[in-house]
Amino acid sequence: MRVVMRTLLSVVLVGSLALIAGCWGQNNSHSQDLSGNAELTVYFQDAEGRLVPVVRQVHLEADTPENRLRAAMEELLKGPAPEDQNRLFSQLPDGVKLLGVAVSRPYATVNFSAALEQMGGAMRVRGTIDQLTWTATALEEVSGLFLEVEGERVGTAERPFTGEGLLFDKLYRPAAGDWAREASPTKCLETFMVTIGPNVEEMWRWMGPRARDLWGTPDNVEWTALAEGLGSWRDYEVVDEIIAGDVATVIIRGDQVLEGIPEPDATYRARMVREDGVWKWDLRAE
Repeated sequence: MRVVMRTLLSVVLVGSLALIAGCWGQNNSHSQDLSGNAELTVYFQDAEGRLVPVVRQVHLEADTPENRLRAAMEELLKGPAPEDQNRLFSQLPDGVKLLGVAVSRPYATVNFSAALEQMGGAMRVRGTIDQLTWTATALEEVSGLFLEVEGERVGTAERPFTGEGLLFDKLYRPAAGDWAREASPTKCLETFMVTIGPNVEEMWRWMGPRARDLWGTPDNVEWTALAEGLGSWRDYEVVDEIIAGDVATVIIRGDQVLEGIPEPDATYRARMVREDGVWKWDLRAE
């Protein structure tokens, strides 16, 4: 079965180094004028625990993904503005400091001080994770988040997050809700890329009809082979996004390692189909 699946995946994931995927990309998560002023979106919670987006005006010395991410996290740590404190709140503990950020598209890493784990209660921990995830992934270049505390990756089996022992490895938005229906093919593609892993049910929600027909059920998806191909792309350039009705093509380019083999200046062409209003990664017809 593995040989058959790898053969199929070689067709699916390679072909003039063109892999087949696609779906996502919102370009309105931030804006900046020539003076260096920018708009960023951060997420707080209301009394019912729902995430609420708040737009903040910031000044950036240079408009880079790292600077926008750093500014967004600093704004999140400030908490709601005084005029919003009667309706919004933050689950993040007091005294947390941002120690560093890094962006390698489609992922970001944020590093906080030890105070981030000085809290208890599953609802508060989950709320903190949600605020961090949604704030980071509001940026165009970020669809997945790695969380560090004092420089150590947390949420893993080796290092669970807080005393609640929360495990997540990498964080991303779920394939549900209005945000997914509003997301571009590029953003959907990149979200699918970061979901590639043992949680095949979440991957399955981002797959189009041809992909689902190929594997039949989520249990048949050989996610390790997908992880070695599409899931291994990092720090690339989005070259184009072409939409024709309910089908789109997203083209990315960058230096890639495909199943352990370096491929400089590789190109990936992802096929996306719109299903129930959401762009999903799918296979090309042979």
